[in-house]
Amino acid sequence: MQLSAFGFDVTLPPGWEGRIDRRDTALRTGPAAMAQFHPEERTYPIARFANFALPVDVEDYGSGAVELMGPDNLYVTLLEFGPESLGQPLFSAEGMPRRLRPGQFSPNQLQRTISGQGGFQTFFTEARRPMCLFIALGSYANRVALVEQANLLLDALTIGPR
Repeated sequence: MQLSAFGFDVTLPPGWEGRIDRRDTALRTGPAAMAQFHPEERTYPIARFANFALPVDVEDYGSGAVELMGPDNLYVTLLEFGPESLGQPLFSAEGMPRRLRPGQFSPNQLQRTISGQGGFQTFFTEARRPMCLFIALGSYANRVALVEQANLLLDALTIGPR
């Protein structure tokens, strides 16, 4: 399956699902969402990918999806940050890494620790777009096979101008 939006382009490997969208602040409802709403807020593209059924409601770093992962599953998200982040030290790495190694993953790199899982997170700039790549593995013990699957996705993903 081919997905293309907001300058992201990917051919998903077999068995993968994905979405590329942009959060719309106008669609947020409820008291908690309204308390955090800022009329001048700008949102940026986010791409979410998984080698399992990707739930409809998934937070930026995978909440709502990572809890459902089995030992053979992984979740990948690519988030764009605003132009004010360009040139900042956090985003100084040029280009998204496309060949990750199992040793780069750790149970301590998850947004929220889930027993048995592992993760990877990095910040970079590509096509003058500041980004974060976050990957959660359903099983840290199975990281060699899962990282190879993640690399297949990363190889098929391009980031261009919006």
